Parts: sequence; C-alpha cells; structure tokens
Amino acid sequence: MARVRNKKKKVFMKPVVKKNQPSVDHITGNKIPKSFVFSRGKLPGPLRQLQMDLRKLMLPHTALNLKEKKRNNLKDFLNVAGPMGRSEAWAEFVKFKKKKKVFMKPVVKKNQPSVDHITGNKIPKSFVFSRGKLPGPLRQLQMDLRKLMLPHTALNLKEKKRNNLKDFLNVAGPMGVTHFLILSKTATAPFLRVGRTPQGPTLTFKINEYSLAVDIAQSQLRPRCPQDLFKNPPLIVLSGFGTGDQHLKLTTIMFQNIFPAIDINTVKLSSCQRIVLLNYNKDTKLIDFRHYSIRLQPVGVSRRIRKIVQNHQVPDLRNLQDVSDFVTKAGYGSESEADDEAATVTLANDLGRINKASTKSAVKLQEIGPRMTLQLIKIEEGLCSGNGDGKKKQDKEDTDENEEDMDEDQEDIEEDPEGEAED
Repeated sequence: MARVRNKKKKVFMKPVVKKNQPSVDHITGNKIPKSFVFSRGKLPGPLRQLQMDLRKLMLPHTALNLKEKKRNNLKDFLNVAGPMGRSEAWAEFVKFKKKKKVFMKPVVKKNQPSVDHITGNKIPKSFVFSRGKLPGPLRQLQMDLRKLMLPHTALNLKEKKRNNLKDFLNVAGPMGVTHFLILSKTATAPFLRVGRTPQGPTLTFKINEYSLAVDIAQSQLRPRCPQDLFKNPPLIVLSGFGTGDQHLKLTTIMFQNIFPAIDINTVKLSSCQRIVLLNYNKDTKLIDFRHYSIRLQPVGVSRRIRKIVQNHQVPDLRNLQDVSDFVTKAGYGSESEADDEAATVTLANDLGRINKASTKSAVKLQEIGPRMTLQLIKIEEGLCSGNGDGKKKQDKEDTDENEEDMDEDQEDIEEDPEGEAED
C-alpha cells in the first residue's frame, strides 16, 4: 500500500538577516532601522531587476534574498517583520487599519453654486434620510421626496444602521446642507420631521395618508414626467396658513426656506416646471401636500396642430378628403380647459416652439407625486433635541391622542447623540 506523506508547509521567506547584527547602535544608542523590499503583484523583468537594485542599496540592514509567494499578503510580511526589528511597519499597519470609511458619498455636484448669482441669497440644500428600519412603501416615499427636492439634494445618499444624527451633521456643514427631512416608522404611524441645520427648529408631522409617485402615474391616462423636469427646483405655494397662529407661521417660514427664492423680474419661464402645493384645512387641521408639473398650451390652437409643431411628425391624411378636415376636426379630449380665462396668462417671452411672447397660453397642472396628508404634532426648539418649544393648539381629545402616540414611540422618534458612525 502506498504511503501517504503529509506535506509540510514551506517557509515563504528565510531569515536572511544575520543573528549577530546589532539592533541598537552602540555609539549613539539609537535603534537601527531595517527594511523589507518586496513587490505586490506580478512584475516585468526590468522592475524585478529594479527591486534587486533597491535591496542592494538598502544593505546591510535589509533582506537581500527575501522569498515571496503569490498567496502572501501584507500581514504575512508584518508577522515576520516584528521579531526582526521592524516594529515601525507594524505600527503603520495598525494605523492604516483603524481609518474610518466615509459612510456617505458627496453626491451633491461640486459645480453647483452655493449662492444665487442673481438674488445673492444662499441656495438651500437638503438631506432626505430615515431613522430606523422602513418598510418598502416608505423607502419608495423617501426616494420620491429626494426626487422632489432635486437638484439641491443628495439623490443617492448612503446610510448605515449605526449612523446617528451627528454623522449627517458632520457632512452637512462642508456641503452647505441647510435642511433635514427625516422619515421614521413606529407601531402607530409613519412620521416626517423637517429640521433646520444645525440648531433647529424641528417640525414633526404625522403622515396620515400618502400615495407614491408610481401610484399616481398609474392612475392617469397619460402620465407626464420628462427627464429634464427635475433640473430646476420647484416653486412653493402655501394656502390657508394665514390664520395668525404661531405654529402655522413657523410652518410657513420653514417650508418657504426649503426651496430657493425667486425674483419675479429676472426669473426665466423655462425654469418654472414644477410646483409644490401645501394647503392647510382649518376644519380638519391637516396639511395636504401635492406635487405638480406645469404645462403651457397656447389658447385657440387645436391639439392636432400642437402635436405637429412639437413632434415634427407628418400627420396621417389617408382617411381625409382635404387638409382642412384635419385642421378643423376636433382633437382627442376636451378643448374647453384652454378657453378658461382664469387659467390663462400672457407670456412675457417665448417658451418652447408654440408658446410665443405676448400671446395667451393656458396653464395646466398635472400631478406627479408624491401625495401626503400631514398633521403637525410637535415643534422642537433644537434639531431633534426633544425639547418642545411649542405645540399645536388643538382640541383636547386630539392633543391627548397625540401625546399618547408620542410617549409610546419616543424611542423611535428621538435620536441618540452618543452613537458612533460605522467603520
């Protein structure tokens, strides 16, 4: 029977540094530095010769005939370097391993200005992220809110479970981020917190109802969401907040400062493509949050003619006797909306191919989502500090119910300032 021999592990390098070499200079008393010269990866012939030349240069305090294997990594060399008087290399290796990785990518483009060159005001920027684990629909809502806040937001913001609020603040300062939109989910309901960095205040909203952008698009016959729709920030319209209540004034100021201010004398019509509408209902004390796209259509022009001008396509005239039949025939859908005087404006300059200056055009809004119904339940003086500066005045029953919800979910809503970022 053949005898099986156990293969012995070969030593991948020989201790070529002689044992009688001193490790301390007997004159100065300083430690004698020693070195390893080796390669990582396959080298061509000239570089291998260069490696040998460097070893000769470092003599006598180096390993001239150092043996290497393909499977050896940096830790293998460090394990041998320690006993042979190379403790400095081990210290550098430990220092390298302890470096923390950046937990998020600076996806806000570097070429984006921080100050409006026309108005001179600082451009507000935002982070939209979550605290705690979110279900699938709420994660999609978070992505919809990030698209809504474009272009001055971090669309691909990376988050880790161990990141706390302080980690986001450390990144927000150098990037000029002024607002946080924080989503969280408790056992009772989802919440949205809107905070001003770095010192607050913070508004906490309970999300009673919400619809995603994909749900709204599926409910429409002809959804409209072109790619260049998010190149410019949306306009903000607030309705029903002028009641004089302090909490409504603070809500108005907060949402107005989230989006850049515009100058009606210098604004370009081509940049006004979206609008965010917040409507406060005095009876239900709820806020309706809507997101629309803006379209302009010339008054008195049929839909068929608009399609020819916009798409540059030759119409199908096979079933018609004359070209006049194509012009006079009513298009698909109702044209009565374009004749509404309340929804028409006179353009100051040209916009597109068919909307010319000094002509009347009909303004049409098409919802693109997301859609939310918000209820203001808490106002904090700082940024998610837990110190309530003032609360919304409601009926006694509503206040008691909100207090119970906040007491039960305090751990989920509040942040832990002692946490550490993930390595």
